[in-house]
Amino acid sequence: MQKVHLIEPITSYLIQFSEEVRTKGRLKLADTNIIAEDVLVPVLGIAYETRLINLNAKKSNYPGIDLATDDSFITGDTFKKIAFQITSDSKAEKIIETLEQISKREFYKDFDEFYIYNLV
Repeated sequence: MQKVHLIEPITSYLIQFSEEVRTKGRLKLADTNIIAEDVLVPVLGIAYETRLINLNAKKSNYPGIDLATDDSFITGDTFKKIAFQITSDSKAEKIIETLEQISKREFYKDFDEFYIYNLV
């Protein structure tokens, strides 16, 4: 069963969400960004065929990455370990800062792939 009819409402919700993040960002309100991390756990988990956890639930403002493959999901060598930085900041400085944290904390030893997901 094709779910093409869902594309339009999903696209509409994502556009509304992006605008809300952008507007609240201008007001220095980050609550939507924080909620987005939890909302994206299952969405990105499905898209990347993995089980993700929100690292900020373990440690507030986890450095460099927000979401990562749940270690309990890994069995053998079949799955890649991935990590995401969720942000509404698309400036080069934010990307550089994220890459510096990955390097400084040697996250590249623990994860196979890194993604920066921009909410806007």
